Amino acid sequence: MKLSNTIGFFSEKGYSPELTESSVRIPRSVNPEELPGFSDGHFFVQDRASYISSLVLCAKRGETVVDTCACPGGKSFAAAISMENEGRICSLDLHESKLSLIRSGADRLGIRIIEAKQCDATEGREALFATADAVICDAPCSGLGGLGKKPDLRYKSSEEISELPKLQLEILKRSALYPKVGGRLVYSTCTLNPMENEEVVKSFLAENPDICNEIEEKIRKSPLMNSTAPIVKRDETILPAPEQ
Repeated sequence: MKLSNTIGFFSEKGYSPELTESSVRIPRSVNPEELPGFSDGHFFVQDRASYISSLVLCAKRGETVVDTCACPGGKSFAAAISMENEGRICSLDLHESKLSLIRSGADRLGIRIIEAKQCDATEGREALFATADAVICDAPCSGLGGLGKKPDLRYKSSEEISELPKLQLEILKRSALYPKVGGRLVYSTCTLNPMENEEVVKSFLAENPDICNEIEEKIRKSPLMNSTAPIVKRDETILPAPEQ
């Protein structure tokens, strides 16, 4: 279904949709399987923050994409749509039992370019090293950015959370082996904990200074940077502006 037709489609069904960039937001709680068109594969449901990381990936038609912690598959699906169902997506996950979520979702959406495979993200899949145009590293995290939807997360122990950055860094380091020269790597989580976000990235860049230098050079050349804009330093973070 074309996005231009989606607003009218949901409006007719009484869901009061809101149009955002390349997506439609329904501003109330609803079981997605009850939405008209879901079973027909007209759309899939994705959290807005997850969608932003998919936009940042900027997957293009004909590219090779690796999703290192893919289940349940939302970011892989978003990449496939951006690629217009042309190219190759390797959706990897530690748990073989969860790969059916990716396969069934891709089948419902008519996506033909996704290969769902079991893989320990801390070890990686050597056959894919240096082959990807773009890599999604959506690491396991404390989930503290989703407390509104999963209030039970507040009961996670501090010891459990403190162990996560080490795991996340190992996964990020292994994920960095997938991009080919000039490829793109997106690291994302669904937490607000700086130890799992900024500090993991800082540790990774400290161990890979050549990558850090390349990032700074691309920022300087970016059309988003005007002549008066300051250059982002290695110990600074760019965050998206809050919604108005």
